Amino acid sequence: MVLRRAGIVHVVQEIIGGKGVYLSQANQLFAEYGVFRPYRQAHADYRAWEAHHVVELQDLARLGIAQYFPAQENQLTVLLPPGGHRGRINARLRVTAPLGLMRVTTADLMAAYRDAYGMLGNYCGATGGEAAIQRELMQIVKTYLDLPGT
Repeated sequence: MVLRRAGIVHVVQEIIGGKGVYLSQANQLFAEYGVFRPYRQAHADYRAWEAHHVVELQDLARLGIAQYFPAQENQLTVLLPPGGHRGRINARLRVTAPLGLMRVTTADLMAAYRDAYGMLGNYCGATGGEAAIQRELMQIVKTYLDLPGT
C-alpha cells in the first residue's frame, strides 16, 4: 500500500466495497479513485469534493513508467475541495509541467508537484498546517516516482 510505503500515518476512516478510505495524520482523506464515488454520495459534506490522483497518470506515462501502476480507477487519490483541485493543483501543474512536453525528468515532476501542493493551503485543518499537508503529498509523490509499481 502506497500510504504505508510513503510513511504516511493513517487510520481506516471507512470501508466501502471491501476497500478503505483512510484518514491521515494531517486530516487528509485518501482512497482509490473508484472508492471516492460512493463515499462522496454517502457523505453530503463531501459531495462536491473531487478525488485528485496524487500523481497523475499522464505524468507517469511521460516518465515511461505508467505500465508499472494500476489503472487510474485503482490509483491513490486524495479528496480535495473543487477550488483546490481544479483551481490550484491542476492549473499549477499544467504551468509547471505542461502536458505538451512529451518527456520530463523525475526532478521536473518533483518540482512541479512541490509547487502545486504548496499552493493547496490548510484545506482540512491539519495540525501542523499546510506544511503537514504538503509533506504527506510529497512523500507519496516521491514514493511513486522512486518505486515503480507502487
